[in-house]
Amino acid sequence: MNNWQIMAPHAQVGFKASDSVHVFEKELKKLPGVKPKGAGWMVPGNALKVVASLCERYHVDIAFAKWQIPPAQGATWEEVEAQLAQGGEVREFVLDGFLTTYQKDAIAFGWYKLGAHYWHPTGSGKTLTGILVALVAPGPMIIVTRAASRLQYGREVERFTNLKPYVVRPDGERRGLMTVQGQTWVDFFKEKMPELGKAALVAEAWKKAKAAHGVTVQRGSDLDDYMKECRENQQRPVIVVGWEALTLHLPKLQKLGAGSVIFDELHQGKNAKRWEVVPLADLEGSMDTLRKQDREAKKLGGFIKDTEEGRKMFVPVMNRAAAAAALARTTYKRIGTTATPIKDRIRDLWSQLDVIEPNAWGNKTTWENRHADRRPGAYGGYDTTGTSNIPELNDRLDGITHILKYEDTHRHLPPKRRQSVYLAPEDQCRPTGGFAKERKDAAKRGATALLEVGLAEAASRKRPAVVGLVEDHVSSKQKVVLFTARRRDCEALGKSIRSAKTVKKDEVTVWVAHGGNTQDDRDEIIREYMAHPGPCVLVGTGPAFGESLNIHDTDAAFFVMLPYTPGQLRQWEGRFCRLGQQRPVVIYYVIAEGTVDEHMAAILIDKLPAVEKVVDDTELAEARGALSGIDPNESDEEFAQRILADLDFG
Repeated sequence: MNNWQIMAPHAQVGFKASDSVHVFEKELKKLPGVKPKGAGWMVPGNALKVVASLCERYHVDIAFAKWQIPPAQGATWEEVEAQLAQGGEVREFVLDGFLTTYQKDAIAFGWYKLGAHYWHPTGSGKTLTGILVALVAPGPMIIVTRAASRLQYGREVERFTNLKPYVVRPDGERRGLMTVQGQTWVDFFKEKMPELGKAALVAEAWKKAKAAHGVTVQRGSDLDDYMKECRENQQRPVIVVGWEALTLHLPKLQKLGAGSVIFDELHQGKNAKRWEVVPLADLEGSMDTLRKQDREAKKLGGFIKDTEEGRKMFVPVMNRAAAAAALARTTYKRIGTTATPIKDRIRDLWSQLDVIEPNAWGNKTTWENRHADRRPGAYGGYDTTGTSNIPELNDRLDGITHILKYEDTHRHLPPKRRQSVYLAPEDQCRPTGGFAKERKDAAKRGATALLEVGLAEAASRKRPAVVGLVEDHVSSKQKVVLFTARRRDCEALGKSIRSAKTVKKDEVTVWVAHGGNTQDDRDEIIREYMAHPGPCVLVGTGPAFGESLNIHDTDAAFFVMLPYTPGQLRQWEGRFCRLGQQRPVVIYYVIAEGTVDEHMAAILIDKLPAVEKVVDDTELAEARGALSGIDPNESDEEFAQRILADLDFG
């Protein structure tokens, strides 16, 4: 595909001759993305206002101007809503009062744009915004997100749309489905529940069916199988891939001819390095050697250039940022979402902008000269830690960036939202030691004790992924609480969070406490946490902090260990959702795929309403009727037995 054809809106502009036109054109060349072409200059749409200002300064008149790719027309929410409804891919509830005002504005903003970059705080619903904006373009949708988030992103696609996504996994980790006579547990449950009337009886019947007929694991499908299935069902393909695996899968993704791509957490692709520069020795007329070097450069996909510092070979580098740029250049519509577009320096922006608007922002050097005050470094190389021409940059960003601040989203969010976060086995770490003995001891005490040990073991596997999610919220200056399992897990998680780059860089306050701390110590920590303006993090164990405490000045609560009874779930949520609650809170249920977590989630967590009003601690009891498979007369022990029935656990 011709790069000029997929570039962002741009025009060809010519200028009339004048005494100052040569000086003017010299300044024009300094603008990233502006370059001579044919009889005039190719000017990105985002730079037209800057070029007009230069014309005025140097008294240069425009001779001609013609759009090569015109800018997108504007869209109203009513127009967008009608198109989404007509497309039939969005679930009805999404368009029936679910979206916030700022989400509607954001979706309309990017609806017709070929490139849109959303700078929205963590927890503001930017995932849904990105998904809906991507639906305007026909053809496959590709979603690039962190590996630890790809399962969750896939589930969000299923939650909000009628589409079935494919999550790219390592070949050795493609997950098969356990079936009995061709039925999964979910299918079996749906079929038998009306007949048997009680989930515990369904679980017992499933256990007998496994014993009688055996278990078959269906082979996990690959991308080719998925694409074939989509063609047969005439359904839009949605492929979710981790940033970490993007370079590996890039060739296959490029061949899909995607209509839209969402780069979630686009700051993951901030690396500006696109070329490895290899200095070449000076040659004295050896044509054979020159040709050999040219062939070698071409073979590597690069080129050779004579520079002020001598002859150099430029070889392309395939890091994740370069892979994102390559994928963007084969995709019609490009969407970026991030809460932290500039994590360290203004230079972080160039690579992200080049992904969203290919070829519209010049090369790295030109951009850094213009906006990062690029200059020779004190110890060699170049210093790009500065800033320059920021008002001009803001003018150019205005057309593609939709920026929301926390205070803008804060007043529109519901008091409480629930979010399940699924982690694939390959994104989990090893559990901490001692669980084999704990499981053996728990088996003597009953199903509830055994379930609790299983959930505690699962919790100890989630640390790396959870730390990344916490960093996202801390970067948005938010207050975070985590409930985990054992004391050793609490301390290990606290240590990992304190060592996280963002936490250390911003000197974020982190408290770590559990049952080994006195009640007075824990009370003092709560007082300090509640008085803190944020960002800050409190890491504790559920038993130590999950009851009788008010922690309702919290933006995000992570249940790293899942509550193991409905009553406990109500208590833990009640710490954050109370009368006098000061902030909208999102409660994350972090679920380790392939562990007892999944079964707890299938029976309880995933059935909870996503958005609810706050009615003190009675809220969960009022929602109980919406929880599929929960018998109001069932004891905690019966509930635990039912979850364990499908696992042959213990």
